Amino acid sequence: MRKLLNTFLAMTLSAGILGARPGGQESSRNQASQAFSAERSLLNPPSLSEQAPATFKVKFATSKGDFLVQVTRAWAPLGADRFYALVKNHFYDDASFFRVVPGLVVQFGISAQPEVSRVWASATIKDDPVTESNRAGYLTFATAGRNTRSTQLFINLVDNRNLDHMGLAPFGEVIEGMTVVRDLYSGYGEGAPAGHGPDQARITSEGKAYLDKDFPLLDSIRKAVVTPYGQLLLEQEAAWRDFQPKAAAWRALATKPPLSPEADRERLLAENAIKEKNLDSAINHYEGALELQPTWPAGWFNLALLYAEQKNYADATDAMKHYLELVPNAPDAKDAREQMIIWEDKAKH
Repeated sequence: MRKLLNTFLAMTLSAGILGARPGGQESSRNQASQAFSAERSLLNPPSLSEQAPATFKVKFATSKGDFLVQVTRAWAPLGADRFYALVKNHFYDDASFFRVVPGLVVQFGISAQPEVSRVWASATIKDDPVTESNRAGYLTFATAGRNTRSTQLFINLVDNRNLDHMGLAPFGEVIEGMTVVRDLYSGYGEGAPAGHGPDQARITSEGKAYLDKDFPLLDSIRKAVVTPYGQLLLEQEAAWRDFQPKAAAWRALATKPPLSPEADRERLLAENAIKEKNLDSAINHYEGALELQPTWPAGWFNLALLYAEQKNYADATDAMKHYLELVPNAPDAKDAREQMIIWEDKAKH
């Protein structure tokens, strides 16, 4: 495998593909800069004012599983715009589902970071007219009265049409994974002071540390991402679940099998395409080789570099993930993981 990889890297030098090669110090600087920019924006709510697309989807990856939300801006334009800005800037990442009341709602939307929650508490938006009813699966901003919407959301677990006359305007709906939503941990019941669940004021002031200490069983959002990247992640994860047992079986082999004649033919065609600087053709042939023999580490690594050269960062991240699953302790594994973080961030934006 290493011989194949080194041969490929030597040939790609003249094609310029090594510009996408993982780089430790530069990666660290880029990550620090990107993290600072994201934090600065979250700490400055007016800087995140942005009109959302007419329709868009958001994938929520949670500790219980994944679900997909579709937003229709026309239903509640101001609410859709606020939700779009918050998701794009990772506000909901690591936030907990702090209020889960079976037969009623799932509520979330207080940041895991107290310093972020504090600045958003007063960053309210005006109400939208209610154009859609609060049906089961519909997503709506929570309020504390007129024109007080900020960041908190709830998903209706049943038809709550009685909420319509209170001015609670849905702006989206769960279109995949409603079973996941219904299964979110609900054992703590209603929140304080009405029940024994989390106190929203303490979540705001203390963040996720308070929830992890006093309510450790709560489910949380690992990541919320605007599609098409979010939809792509759902598709990639289905293929990933199929790949993992194959990778485990391959790692357990004392002697790794060579490429099959058919896969090796695709490899040669890919390398010839690289020499001719035809990257689209090279990608097609590497994909063909990996379809025939998915446990070829060098193929995934090379494909990741090619995708990145074409600015297809979502697929580049996925290909490098497959490479690292096969050879997690490779000499370049640390750099590869750092590069994945950069590609993943570019894919989201």
